[in-house]
Amino acid sequence: MTSPSAQRIEYVAGLFYSDYLASTGYSAGGGFKIGSFFLRRFSYRSSRMQPRPKPANKSAAAFGQMTYHLTDELGLIAGARYTHQRITDHASANPYNPASLPVDGITSENNVSGRVGLQYKFDPISPGT
Repeated sequence: MTSPSAQRIEYVAGLFYSDYLASTGYSAGGGFKIGSFFLRRFSYRSSRMQPRPKPANKSAAAFGQMTYHLTDELGLIAGARYTHQRITDHASANPYNPASLPVDGITSENNVSGRVGLQYKFDPISPGT
């Protein structure tokens, strides 16, 4: 959302959201071929040796910025952003290693950032002067 331009007060505000989930794993008969290589009469599928990760990343943010024009050339700027991010991961037990265990992890963070400043518009230099 933005304000009309060329006003004494101009602003922009918005929202952001992202929800990312990745998944890899095993399939019957070795159909999961990432990490595979073949040698003569021998095949090795490295995917069978790895746990099955499922990372997820959710992020949401709200932001805004305002410019208050003191004159046509000089303005005061203020802006802020709030962000929340949550990252989770799950690695399943390796079906080819009975001693392996599933592992879960989670972390989240909140952050507020901002800025304040002056904006000055210099006169453009005319050609030939």
